[in-house]
Amino acid sequence: MESVWINGHSYLLGDYLKDRSTFDNLPVFEKEIISFIKEWKTGRDRFHLNSSGSTGTPKKITLYRDRMILSAESTLNFLGIPAGGKALLCLDPRYIAGKMVIVRSLIGELDLYAVDPKSNPLNEFEPECKIDLASFVPYQIAEILEESNSLRKFRNIKNVLIGGAGISPRLERKLKAFKNDIYHTFGMTETVSHIALRPLSDMAQSQYFKVLPGITIGRDERGCLIVKGKITEDEKLFTNDLVEIASKEEFEWKGRIDQVINTGGIKVNMNLLEIKIREILESIKIHNDFFVDHIADEKLGDKVVLILESESMDIDLGIIKETFKKRLSKFEIPRQIQFVKKFARTNTGKINRKLIMRQIRGL
Repeated sequence: MESVWINGHSYLLGDYLKDRSTFDNLPVFEKEIISFIKEWKTGRDRFHLNSSGSTGTPKKITLYRDRMILSAESTLNFLGIPAGGKALLCLDPRYIAGKMVIVRSLIGELDLYAVDPKSNPLNEFEPECKIDLASFVPYQIAEILEESNSLRKFRNIKNVLIGGAGISPRLERKLKAFKNDIYHTFGMTETVSHIALRPLSDMAQSQYFKVLPGITIGRDERGCLIVKGKITEDEKLFTNDLVEIASKEEFEWKGRIDQVINTGGIKVNMNLLEIKIREILESIKIHNDFFVDHIADEKLGDKVVLILESESMDIDLGIIKETFKKRLSKFEIPRQIQFVKKFARTNTGKINRKLIMRQIRGL
């Protein structure tokens, strides 16, 4: 890789890798990308960064070069991305997902295009060219599909990866109409990036994640996923992800076993409840973003609360509560519904649940 296209400008990497003063004058986004490429080209074997901190305290993470290469090669081979193709980066390069877009470009000898990681990054993407591989978070995709200009550019991306959060049934229905290859990704810090992809577009749409080559899966006594492969140094990696195993290569994600609310002595899985609530809200034409959490309660210990993003308060709570009574069990029904005008998000585009709940709890 001799150059990179960032926010409408072509940067010859050699100019910035040699001249420190020129590098120091770059905008932050450009500097992050070029700095990482510089570190990679020196042969550095480990990279340190922070997790996003969307659900807890940000953690220090170490990424190892050999595992990053394994992950990149696995994705490129699975998708059949040819050398000389084009990759688009519109995620924050300070975090794993953004860094791995750059690594795939370096390992796969792809031309790298980058635009600031805004809610609709394709509005800022000017070149009229076909992109072979691009990664997004769900809320970016939702914004892109709302505008005709960005929608046209989206159709020119051959392989689309969507990760970092769940995908609503409404967004899945929209994506099914597209002809490009669109995938929901599944992965974790320990596997550097995704180890499985779930097709979302056209006739290939599926509820099952298919693991990448070299990955074997199983399920422990808790019903949680076990992952093994070169990316885990052939050691079994026990996760907290509840799954149903469909075949040696496929599984269905059912939620996180550690995301549990103990309310009145009954354990309620937050992820599974969110799936149920999403279906309920969709059925009554409410498509707002939301999440489920808990607040301390004198009688129940903790009570389930629904946090709903809404610019206006014209949503009919009566209909919501009545539908919940019909379709949820007694302890699944949110005891409180809280409106937030605009959700705070992390730099990786995830809903910042921790910050929002601190504000709601008055901490």
